[in-house]
Amino acid sequence: MTPLHTLEQTLSQLPPILRTFTDEHAATPPAPDRWTKKQVIGHLIDSASNNHQRFVRAALAGAIDFPGYDQNQWVNLQQYQQISWDQLITWWTSLNEHLLHIFRQLTPAQWSALCSGGDRGTCTLEQLLERYVAHMDQHLAKMLGNSLAWPAGKTDTWNGFTRHTFTVDGCVAWVVEPTCALPGRPWSWCMEFPDSFTDRCAALQLLHSGFHHAHIIVGNTFGCPAALKHFDAFYR
Repeated sequence: MTPLHTLEQTLSQLPPILRTFTDEHAATPPAPDRWTKKQVIGHLIDSASNNHQRFVRAALAGAIDFPGYDQNQWVNLQQYQQISWDQLITWWTSLNEHLLHIFRQLTPAQWSALCSGGDRGTCTLEQLLERYVAHMDQHLAKMLGNSLAWPAGKTDTWNGFTRHTFTVDGCVAWVVEPTCALPGRPWSWCMEFPDSFTDRCAALQLLHSGFHHAHIIVGNTFGCPAALKHFDAFYR
């Protein structure tokens, strides 16, 4: 999935998930030295506004040297804690929808324009987009608690979502990650034929809504005691 598609998917899926949190919860830090959810989204608003300038100015000039900014000073000065959670979500969504509009207008030559400044070094606008989306995803994953330690295995995609494949109790198993997981990480489990009938079941809709999706291959053992043993190991 390209950074542009990742950004499109995030803007489609995340705002309803963010709105499941109350204003009070969004204003409460998870730890004394951590930003609140309001401050994280405020920082991402700052990131969007600064990068808006970088993309437009570099696309027009062919190359720019743009100053960096002190993220903590920006967050402290603007007092995002005093703004309603719903308003912050709306601002963040609108800014990034505008960036998407800009990205769709850029020509291949403009994507090759150079941007430098701050501590980023020099990069093309295409590389800047990759960094921008990765930076956003990193903050959102940390804020929502989406960073999981997956067992050793391989990572690929399943219907546009990231899938982690590994071995559990001697069986091949996999878990598909939503772009932005719901609080508590709810999940669905396909017991058999995971790649069949996806257009007729709820798996993709649940993934888009923030659910993980899981499957373990137990061969033709189905519901026998040996299969249930594997299922229990996978569940744990």
